[in-house]
Amino acid sequence: MKHRVLFGTTNPSKIDIIKAFLEALPVEIITPADLNIRISVREDGNSPEENAELKSRAYFAAAQVPTLAIDAGLTIQGFPVEKQPGVYVRRIYGADQEVSDQQMLDYYIQEINAIGGQSLATWKVATAFTISPEITYVDTFYFEALITSRPSQKRLPGVPLSSLMIDRRNGMYFSEIDHRQRADAEWVKTIMQKNLQRWDEE
Repeated sequence: MKHRVLFGTTNPSKIDIIKAFLEALPVEIITPADLNIRISVREDGNSPEENAELKSRAYFAAAQVPTLAIDAGLTIQGFPVEKQPGVYVRRIYGADQEVSDQQMLDYYIQEINAIGGQSLATWKVATAFTISPEITYVDTFYFEALITSRPSQKRLPGVPLSSLMIDRRNGMYFSEIDHRQRADAEWVKTIMQKNLQRWDEE
């Protein structure tokens, strides 16, 4: 029997990615749109863990369905401290100002060009899985990629940096690779397996 899990995002590309990551597990991923839920979550945490938990708890409260949420922070080698994205990967001009996909690409292309056109990037990814008002499981992992100022021609709406990020294992842009082959796919799958076991044991 499949476990029904809400993925707490409205980003269609992120939904496609997570569904691909978890397709081998006994999980049916549903979305806020499937449940006619429209909420806005203020992501004002100081870490990916805090933001993932904020989203997971908010969507659980709205849906009363076990909820997975994911957030990430980014560190780019060669960037000065004041320009490190951290949890503000998309909010490049301030905590309360998100930008379009193209504005985001233009910004990172300019900044990567300024440090030589390519650099090592480290993602810190947090998952939060809420199964009741009292219980949320938070897990974290890291993975590395190359970030370049020469974008792929393939763009994924809502995740613009996937066309600047290159998987170090095969030299392919994340926007071009099969989602199931991405460097972070196995991490998310393993964590979700652990979450399902935790859920079953409650």
